[in-house]
Amino acid sequence: MIWNRLTQYREKIISYYQNGFRTNRGTIGDVHVLRQMIEQACEYNIQMDILLIDFKQALIVFIDTK
Repeated sequence: MIWNRLTQYREKIISYYQNGFRTNRGTIGDVHVLRQMIEQACEYNIQMDILLIDFKQALIVFIDTK
C-alpha cells in the first residue's frame, strides 16, 4: 500500500526522460542513442565529452572522444 503511493508520487515528480529504475522503462534505447552520438562525433571529428554517474556505486566515468 505504501509502495503504491510512493510509486504514484514518484511518477508525478520525476522527468519523463528518466529511465532504468522505473517500471517498463529500460535503458536500452538510451544506450543505443548514446552509442550513435559517439559514433557520429568520431566520424565527423567533433569533440564530445560525456559524463556518466552511477549514484548507487558512487562512481564517475568520463569518456572523451578525442
